[in-house]
Amino acid sequence: MMHLKAIGIKEELLGPDNYEVGLSIGHLASLSNFHMNRYRDAEKLYRRSIAISLKLFGEGYSDLEYDYRGLLHVYNKLEDYEKISEYTDKLNHWKELRDKHAQSEEPPIDVQKRPQPIANVMNVFFSM
Repeated sequence: MMHLKAIGIKEELLGPDNYEVGLSIGHLASLSNFHMNRYRDAEKLYRRSIAISLKLFGEGYSDLEYDYRGLLHVYNKLEDYEKISEYTDKLNHWKELRDKHAQSEEPPIDVQKRPQPIANVMNVFFSM
């Protein structure tokens, strides 16, 4: 009940599609799923958390993995094989997006490059 109350307060203050609201909903989904065996409640919460994440960050958002895996656990417990297949496909698609993104990123640090004096770094930064 306290989680629901906290989520309600966050929704009131931040809006129903805020990142913090989605995060709290995901946490309550995990609690419902893994500790309370309330699988139908967990399912609804995961779906809502996923909807918020997709709206805010898109299909490649890193935290979607936890919600997809949580739903797979729910559907395994409920023996809903159609949903297991659907969310296995979604998780695999998510992994493909993440892999593609990781391959396209440049490494954050060039280990072959010598460190620059702080004055140079500051000049570059403030000239942006």
